[in-house]
Amino acid sequence: MALTAWAQEAKAKREAWYKIERLEAQLAKANERIEELEHYNLRLANESHAKSLEIDSANKSVIETHVKALQSLLNKKCPVSGYVIRDKESREIIVEELEQLLKEQSTDVR
Repeated sequence: MALTAWAQEAKAKREAWYKIERLEAQLAKANERIEELEHYNLRLANESHAKSLEIDSANKSVIETHVKALQSLLNKKCPVSGYVIRDKESREIIVEELEQLLKEQSTDVR
């Protein structure tokens, strides 16, 4: 009877060790997956940042182009200072505001 109790205890310990080994293997796989996901997340963050910089650059280019168009418009010595004129997109633009914008831009360049 003592042998049976000892055999049962040995069997229980062996099963516990197998279970621990399986759990350790699962933990190792989970840690590998976490590391893969962290690298993937970092790559996505870098790509997102790069796209954001591209968008900022494109927006700046659009603004610069718009300002150049407004400069061209003002260089035609528009006699309607203080009145409303319309640009190609039919947005109302106050000539005085354009002049202020050009002054601000010229101070930003310096």
